Amino acid sequence: MKKIFFSCLLFSLCIAFSCKKKSDDTPAKSKTELLTAHSWRMTGLTSDPKVDMNGDDVYEADIFSFWDGCKKDNTYSFGTNNVLTIDEGASKCHASDPQSVTTNWSMQNSESVIHFSDKDHSLISVDESTFKFSNPDTINGSAVTLSYTYSK
Repeated sequence: MKKIFFSCLLFSLCIAFSCKKKSDDTPAKSKTELLTAHSWRMTGLTSDPKVDMNGDDVYEADIFSFWDGCKKDNTYSFGTNNVLTIDEGASKCHASDPQSVTTNWSMQNSESVIHFSDKDHSLISVDESTFKFSNPDTINGSAVTLSYTYSK
């Protein structure tokens, strides 16, 4: 009886391990495909090194918290035609501002640099829900690296 049991067990194990899972033949999406899949809204902006944003001698890394709400609801849509559409969202900073503006954008250096608004930005990461990039800038006379986070 034990012999039959072990034979069945061995046969079952052979069948289980010899079954080949179907491979996922879907290729990974490129950074461009991920970026153009939907609109993005800025959810974070940090500075390195920290800067004094309001003259109170307190140095902050979180720049996003100092942004006006009218900028925080803007959406950014990177079109497959290399046109970036920036929509003002529900609240405009100035009533006379157009609801949306467009500019050209492009990926460069094997999708490690994204170019828009006449600047090159180092692409940190992009996936289905988050897009991050950084670039050098100057705030209150100090050279900084700004890191931007966008979410869908």
